[in-house]
Amino acid sequence: MLATIVLSICLRHFYHAAVFCLVCAISLSSYPVIAEIQRLRLAVEPSPPFSHIDDEGVVTGLEVDIADALATEMGTLLETVACPWARCLKMAEQGDVDIVIGLSKTSAREQKFVFLDPPFISSILEISAYQRADARFDVSSLADFRALKVGVQRGAVHFKAFDNDPLITKIYVKDIQSLFNMLLVGRVDVFLMPTVAANEYLFEFDTENEIKRASFTQHIDQGGYIAVSKKSPLIENLETLQQVLGNLKSTGKLETILNKYNL
Repeated sequence: MLATIVLSICLRHFYHAAVFCLVCAISLSSYPVIAEIQRLRLAVEPSPPFSHIDDEGVVTGLEVDIADALATEMGTLLETVACPWARCLKMAEQGDVDIVIGLSKTSAREQKFVFLDPPFISSILEISAYQRADARFDVSSLADFRALKVGVQRGAVHFKAFDNDPLITKIYVKDIQSLFNMLLVGRVDVFLMPTVAANEYLFEFDTENEIKRASFTQHIDQGGYIAVSKKSPLIENLETLQQVLGNLKSTGKLETILNKYNL
């Protein structure tokens, strides 16, 4: 009788352990190939109001939150690299990082990246022109740019009519701060920037109110994509990566992140 009871207890423990192991196995095999990726590498340029870098060089914000959610879903670690935009793109092109988040899709970029569909966000983006407050002219049309030196951040795209106009003299700079600095010292006459971002940067880089918003504005329908480097190990697992993104959407996790930034 005692032997029977002991045997029954052992069998019950074995049954529960077996179920536990089965559940674990199912959980761990949700993304079997992705699980082999030890880290997810994100390149991000700190760009207020959606991302910031603190005094210790730690980047926080929208792109980091989305990447962290992806990494968590994949069961891997997130590695974040802060860099000027052009450098971020170059690192991704070379496979030094895996993804860039918030990239707009162009035919040129599709040669080097795979864009996960659909975009994680679609919105109407307002782009404005900025010039010195003491400028004797007001930039109000695309044609006005053709008589000016226009500052452009390397790697940035704005809208096709501007990007593809060969008559516009573009002076390329490495980062946002350089755009403001060059405008303030007169090395460029004007630059374009999303209005919501410029409002943050004006507070930081234009403490003497020497820069004004010109009359010119452009509204574009823009999708924000997760772009995967074609030289990343993730490129072999795009179907699974799409599933990971789909799960973030279906569970509401992605919506929660976007709501945090009022998007």
